[in-house]
Amino acid sequence: MPEDRSPVQRIVRGAVQTLSSTYFARLVNWTVNILLMRKLVEEDFGYVTLAISLLTIVVALRRFGLHIALLHQHDRVDQLLPTHFLLNTGLGVLSTSVAVGLAFLFVGQQYGEIVATVLIIFAVLDLLRNATLTSETRLRHRLRFGHLAVSQATASIAASFVAIAIAYAGGGVWALTLGFFVNSVSYVVVYCTLIWTHQPPSITRLRDFDFAGARNFFRYGFWYWIGGAMQTLTLQYDRFIVGTLLGAGVLGFYAQAHMFAQIPTGAFTHALLNITGAVYARYQNDRIRLSAAFRRTLRLIFRATVLITLVLAVEAPALITLLAKERWLPLVPMLRWLVVYSLCRPILDDVYNLFFGVGKPRTFARLTAIQAGLILVLAPILTGYFGPRGTALSIDLMALVGIVLALRAATRHVDIPWGRAIAPPLLAGGAALAVRLAFADPIGDLSTLASLIVGSALLCLTYGIVLLILEGRELSDELQRLWSAFTVG
Repeated sequence: MPEDRSPVQRIVRGAVQTLSSTYFARLVNWTVNILLMRKLVEEDFGYVTLAISLLTIVVALRRFGLHIALLHQHDRVDQLLPTHFLLNTGLGVLSTSVAVGLAFLFVGQQYGEIVATVLIIFAVLDLLRNATLTSETRLRHRLRFGHLAVSQATASIAASFVAIAIAYAGGGVWALTLGFFVNSVSYVVVYCTLIWTHQPPSITRLRDFDFAGARNFFRYGFWYWIGGAMQTLTLQYDRFIVGTLLGAGVLGFYAQAHMFAQIPTGAFTHALLNITGAVYARYQNDRIRLSAAFRRTLRLIFRATVLITLVLAVEAPALITLLAKERWLPLVPMLRWLVVYSLCRPILDDVYNLFFGVGKPRTFARLTAIQAGLILVLAPILTGYFGPRGTALSIDLMALVGIVLALRAATRHVDIPWGRAIAPPLLAGGAALAVRLAFADPIGDLSTLASLIVGSALLCLTYGIVLLILEGRELSDELQRLWSAFTVG
């Protein structure tokens, strides 16, 4: 298949560039997060997390997935850029106006002036960030993943350093508003500048607005909008409930537990989604290639997710004590209760990306609606009875139901031997956990640093050995294919 070799090589090279730059940026970001945890109080994280949750819920009003609809129309992307830019920017103005009005009329009285002010700042920045989606989608369509990855990494690193400087100057919650988060001032300004440098907005072509194309966008995006609104509830409603029922202090602990639980998602899924979305769209009419791409992505994600989740759950007390000091230990039980969610979330994100790539947003909408219904009922009830642990249990149940339904729906589009894809990492993880528990007493007698190193090494070594025994040939074949695609033009 020589005619397709160039796209394959660009995809693989883009994956390598994306992963390398993303991991460096995330290493910086996580280091800065630990430094901020040492300097700021849990209420600071709680205030900003609540503002982000409120904004995300409001933003769901304009999430019609126009960028995915544009990418799906692979052969007409250049022609539809002006249409996409006008529609997307107009919807951004709508959501920003609603968020600012909500901050003035409700949030200030209900949650305090700090949360309201942060919400207004983030809402204005969201309009700017939303305006870059057209350029970002064009770069993704051209398989320019390297530019996207470098822009994201640069913005993330810049925002991290800004947050550290402000926090250690005594800026408190404003360190998280001006820096660190992707909603912050420094991240949005740097990222938008870099994206528009690589791909300027289509302002000079606004007269080329395509009304038929706009109708197609909304026809495609209606189900994405329904599903996106439901997905927003699945991702943000738990933090909104904790902040509303239990206060900013508890939310600060819960938000950090959530952040640690999403390390597998941040480590692989977020880095890969920009790539796999374009790949699935490209191969949507070729079931064999689509299945192969999805299978390799699923295996990569799940192998890494099981190991990372296992290390986080077992070694959490030593890890948190060593990195963030003992005052943050209340987040450990919350983190352990989030283990099922931590395992399911990366896979769910990629399956949803598959549905978008093959033009099935209605499937995404149906599945997220079921999950949203569960979380709407379970989160307030379980939080009221069991506190933040109940909140964590509610999203575990939601994620478990979601992944069962999503994998079942995926079989309509791809051929995957689910047992061979999922069972080996789970068996290797179970074996690693059993060995670690067998040595719990002698490892527990070590210092905090030594127990973390020895315990993590034992988990990783056992997991790796068992995984090699179970699927050594598959791992070798996949590495050879990856190297061949990367080196052969």
